[in-house]
Amino acid sequence: MSDIPPHHTSGNEQLQRIYEVTGCKTQSGLAALLGIRQSSVSLAAKQETVPNSWFIHLFRVGIHPDSIFTGTGRRFLPNLSELEEAVPEKHTIPDRSVIRSLLKCFSVDDLQSELKRRKRK
Repeated sequence: MSDIPPHHTSGNEQLQRIYEVTGCKTQSGLAALLGIRQSSVSLAAKQETVPNSWFIHLFRVGIHPDSIFTGTGRRFLPNLSELEEAVPEKHTIPDRSVIRSLLKCFSVDDLQSELKRRKRK
């Protein structure tokens, strides 16, 4: 019998989802996004476990932890416009270092494609 609770998936599946949702294609890219060494990503892959600190960082950049834990539900936290509708309070802009680390994970072509996709909506 597996030690994984029925609502959670294995560390390897969670790691794959992290790569997918962040768009990172390499351990180095994921390490840059998380602000850690590439060897830490390699170790996590080898041990098939995702450190809790990664989930905290991913949450801070807007990735919904349940989508990583279970593979279900929203991938991203509500965007600012959704939050403003739900809670009409002032919101802070994410720290620039968080934005920089997230952008390191994407190529210019990927970012341009995403902007074009959003403009069509």
